[in-house]
Amino acid sequence: MITKKQIDKIVWWIPFKSIRDIIRFYLLLFLDLRGNYTNLNRSHASLSKKCDALINSNRELNEKLNLIFREKNENALYRKPTVLIYINAGLCDQIRYYTLGLYIEMFYNKKVKYTINWYDKNSDRNFELLNIVPDLDLDIVSEKERKIYEGLYATSIAGKSLHDLMIKFNNSYFYGFPKETAKIEKKMAKFLIKRFDLDNNLLPQIKDERNLAYYKEIINSECSVAVHVRRGDYIEHCEKKGYILHDENYILSAISRIKHMLTTPPLCEFSH
Repeated sequence: MITKKQIDKIVWWIPFKSIRDIIRFYLLLFLDLRGNYTNLNRSHASLSKKCDALINSNRELNEKLNLIFREKNENALYRKPTVLIYINAGLCDQIRYYTLGLYIEMFYNKKVKYTINWYDKNSDRNFELLNIVPDLDLDIVSEKERKIYEGLYATSIAGKSLHDLMIKFNNSYFYGFPKETAKIEKKMAKFLIKRFDLDNNLLPQIKDERNLAYYKEIINSECSVAVHVRRGDYIEHCEKKGYILHDENYILSAISRIKHMLTTPPLCEFSH
């Protein structure tokens, strides 16, 4: 015969006390009823009373289990799948990662969060995005949450199809840019111009007269062209990243073509 102590050992793993108590009572009652059937000296009324108690406890158990599973299903229904995006590098890439996150939120209805722990390990770079546009809705995770996502979902999306990954995974931790990046950025361009509102966010941060003059020339021109000279990448990463190092004639030819296509555009040269 199983004892009460043995039953306690059987039900100890049940996480909900109310259900644990009901199942313990259920088992004890069953054992008691079994003893009643083998011991006919017990009264019929006592046996009937215990049977009624068994039926009631079973009904209570079903109600509690249904409540727990219903709450669990409702929580799962309203909890959005989450994508964690790994942000690194300079301001341009920070904007591109943010653009990728917005696109995922808008077209795949997923919650997007960001991790910026890369900047803790690379002191020569800063996370500047919120300094320029401080009111961006950027959900940055803690280091603890980042490690959880990294252990469960981390995957490189460099050169892969974002759409396929969105369909395949509910929750994700992405680093890199998908193969649709150019199409995504083109599709999001007008929306980003409104969201960033650089006239109101960036202009107050320009203090010196020289840069203010450049800024006024850019916004007052019909069409301005930015020439970005990536000197650091050319020097350090040509072989590693496969950049093509063009000569001076290539650059001058490109500028000449721009001037031919557009009417006297101001050329603004940037380098880092």
